[in-house]
Amino acid sequence: FYYNRATSAPRNPDMRYAPLRPLPPSTDLSFERCVLIGDPACVFTTGQHYDLTIPYYCGHHHFCTELNNEAALLRAKANVDRYFPVVGVLEQLNETLAVLENKLPYFFKGVQSLYFQELLEPHKNRNRKRPQIVRADVRKIVESSLHKEYDFYYWLQARLLLQYRSERTFPTPTVAKYLKPNMSFGADNFL
Repeated sequence: FYYNRATSAPRNPDMRYAPLRPLPPSTDLSFERCVLIGDPACVFTTGQHYDLTIPYYCGHHHFCTELNNEAALLRAKANVDRYFPVVGVLEQLNETLAVLENKLPYFFKGVQSLYFQELLEPHKNRNRKRPQIVRADVRKIVESSLHKEYDFYYWLQARLLLQYRSERTFPTPTVAKYLKPNMSFGADNFL
């Protein structure tokens, strides 16, 4: 949300040739305020077409971009099962890197040590301005309007953690409540 509203910084040497774009009046709204007043930039309507996560995995069918479309969700899950050996989750970066390294060693051999020893330390985020925690009522509004997107995300997260668990013998992170015991990852196995 805030990233899309950022403008080019005049003092940023990487952006010196970027034209300054005029800001819409709603740009100075916080995310919470934007959701609560129903600004179109922050409101998602079931049945409307959006470019969120599910369409990337669903395909090019017209229904794939419809928000909260059950067929799109099922198609996305089936495509992930069929075509994507690993789908990473940023919140589970350590587990994502471990699974990538174990399942696709040709491409990701040594990625964990590379990330933690060479990439992470020199580039720590020093941005002191961070978005504030979103209030529970606002979070609930967003989650209810994006419920299929959340279902898909939690399903991907559970799938990743199950892959991580199957490759490790030591204690693993808690697997999300979205897994049934001994489940495969077909569309019918999501709670």
